[in-house]
Amino acid sequence: MAIVKYIIILFLFFFCTLIQVSFLPFFALEHQVPNLVLILFFTLVFFDGQRPHGDLNSFSLIQEFLNPRNFFYAFVAGFFLDIFSDRPLGFSMIVTLGIHLLVVMS
Repeated sequence: MAIVKYIIILFLFFFCTLIQVSFLPFFALEHQVPNLVLILFFTLVFFDGQRPHGDLNSFSLIQEFLNPRNFFYAFVAGFFLDIFSDRPLGFSMIVTLGIHLLVVMS
């Protein structure tokens, strides 16, 4: 059942990337397009985790940062952003990992 969840998330990232690069540029406001992939990534990392709120004794920053699920989200989001952009391959993956670190620290 868990593999189905990851496949659905993979298709969600792909769908958001296609919408972002093919449809939304026609409706850009002052040449700005919302980054749907990063919005989805932020939402998944922030709300999908099983972090205990308020219990600092059982929360480990390193353990949450090294969570394989969040690395999967960062890799997929960065990969799709890199494929459809003119930046070097891997740039968006590093950015999404940085965002992941900021979200975990918040």
